[in-house]
Amino acid sequence: MSKLLRRIAAGLTYANLVSTTALVVALGAGTAYAANTVFSTDIVDGEVQHADLAADAVAGDRIVDASVGHADLGADAVSGDRVVDGSLTLLDLSGVDVATTVSVPKLKPGKCVTSTIGVAGARPGQLMAMSPLDRLKKGIVLSSQRVPANDQLEIGACNVGAKPAKATAVRVRVVSFD
Repeated sequence: MSKLLRRIAAGLTYANLVSTTALVVALGAGTAYAANTVFSTDIVDGEVQHADLAADAVAGDRIVDASVGHADLGADAVSGDRVVDGSLTLLDLSGVDVATTVSVPKLKPGKCVTSTIGVAGARPGQLMAMSPLDRLKKGIVLSSQRVPANDQLEIGACNVGAKPAKATAVRVRVVSFD
């Protein structure tokens, strides 16, 4: 036996062997266990990402009520049969809901005129509805015609009365639907 091996063998004791073996086992098995066990307290807030989740990891009963917004839904995620009757209002529909004013020049009986007013948010192809908020002069009838360009509404005004009539700064409510 070489001098180095004899020197090492002379320093070995039962206590040295047991402590070294215990250290090897603790480091080997303990590390493997710790690497495969993660608790909630081990995760930094906000660090679990979409890619970290299994396909079926989150079910509906695990989602906080009212926490899913429009941007979270897919294009075809909700259809009409999934909406409670009477639960939608005009604000839930796309389009505009604005108040503006309309002026009608003096019209002879049986005559009509078409004019364009500004309606912020109006887009060509939308269905438009218009209703006067003020009382109209007797014989004057207003109607929405079409959206010729963004933010514009073409309206019609007719005098169906027996006398000439005009209307100045009549407040109207304009609503559009896609």
